[in-house]
Amino acid sequence: MNRILTHFYNEATDHLFQVLLQQYQDTNRFHHDFEDEFFTIIKKNEYSFLIVEFESPYSEKIIEFWQSSQPARQLIICTQPENYKRAQRVYKSDSLIHYHNLEQSLEDFQLLVEKKLSSVKDLNKKTEYCKVPLEFFKPESELFCDVYIKLGDSKFVKVIQRFSRFENNDLLKFREKDIKHFYVKDKDFKIITKKLATIMNSGSHAEGALIALNDQVDVSIPLALQQTVAESINKLGLNEDALEITSVAISSSLEMIQKSDDLGGLIQNALKNVSYISEHSFITSFVASAILKELGEDNIANLQAISIAAFFHDLALESDEEAKVQSLESRKFFIFGIEEQNLIQAHPLKAKSMLAKVAGLPKEALQIVEQHHERYDGGGFPYGLSHTEIAPLSTVFLVAHEFTHLSYNSGFSPVHIEAILEDMITKYKKGYFKVVTKALAAIVQLGDDDNEIAQVS
Repeated sequence: MNRILTHFYNEATDHLFQVLLQQYQDTNRFHHDFEDEFFTIIKKNEYSFLIVEFESPYSEKIIEFWQSSQPARQLIICTQPENYKRAQRVYKSDSLIHYHNLEQSLEDFQLLVEKKLSSVKDLNKKTEYCKVPLEFFKPESELFCDVYIKLGDSKFVKVIQRFSRFENNDLLKFREKDIKHFYVKDKDFKIITKKLATIMNSGSHAEGALIALNDQVDVSIPLALQQTVAESINKLGLNEDALEITSVAISSSLEMIQKSDDLGGLIQNALKNVSYISEHSFITSFVASAILKELGEDNIANLQAISIAAFFHDLALESDEEAKVQSLESRKFFIFGIEEQNLIQAHPLKAKSMLAKVAGLPKEALQIVEQHHERYDGGGFPYGLSHTEIAPLSTVFLVAHEFTHLSYNSGFSPVHIEAILEDMITKYKKGYFKVVTKALAAIVQLGDDDNEIAQVS
């Protein structure tokens, strides 16, 4: 709690500032009745913020005691204009001290208080470590941030010092150890996402940039971007930079889909077994887009809606294991506690609600996100819609989503793919589900090599 402690010796000043600070409910004042209780309160660490009048005969003692107490806390020193520079000489400025000239406006003072309260919140906030794909770290460049690897659920070890040069040998060393992601602190992650958005928006590959994007259209780049967006939204919330990165990732994946007839190659490149949510999302968009092409419905509006939905349909979930739950009656669902079960059940509507706040997203994409756990027989959620009630684009997505999920679990083995297709054809005998499943079967051809996945016919 950001509780404010104040001490103004001048009665008129004290009254004025108490009126101004009354909006902050946890403000405690000490005026002329200064006594030892003040130091007792400071010792208890009940207040995170002190405002004190420099001209008070007690100010030196108060400030000295405040600064010597732990933990370090925010301080505003208010002073008459003639004493402003002297106060700055006595108490040198740092990140926790600020000065207010009492000749300045009350609006200036209020802005200063808000700024300091915000700083208190930042100090109290637990540091988050955010995951960044290795692809974004440019060899032979100086890194602007500390870099960590994850050793356990909550243990992170620094492996590269801020402003150190990141050599190509460093990258090879971590790849040899099968490390696919580094971690950075959330404040640095914000800079990374902003830099990514700026680079991709301008198309420049600035010298010395942390981020290195390949000139070739390659599935690893949009896949890494998707992982970064998912991490950004999970840790920092939906923001403009995340949306900018999303736009580039979707454009890149659409370009690959439109240029390539090799569905198997796209799947194989996306299949890293690192992040189920990211890889499943990308492969689902590839498969759904190939189905639309087979159906002759691959106009840009449909492809964009499918790709956006694939990118964001599990936006509200917090882990890969939650995303692997496909039914509320499955064993995987009941492994989770009540809180996680409620999140899984609500995530289609929650994801739609989050995306609805973003201007310009097609309503078809929002509908797919909302319906992506409905089922042919009406046994899905959140509404229990049957195949006659599910929208056509949602049907394409659902078929691609199911095929991808089941094939992903089997490593896209041709033997398993054949069995999965046979089961889906048997199950989906009516309506548009039958049409879409037939199109899926038409685009999938199994090779003789056991390592071959699927090819577009």
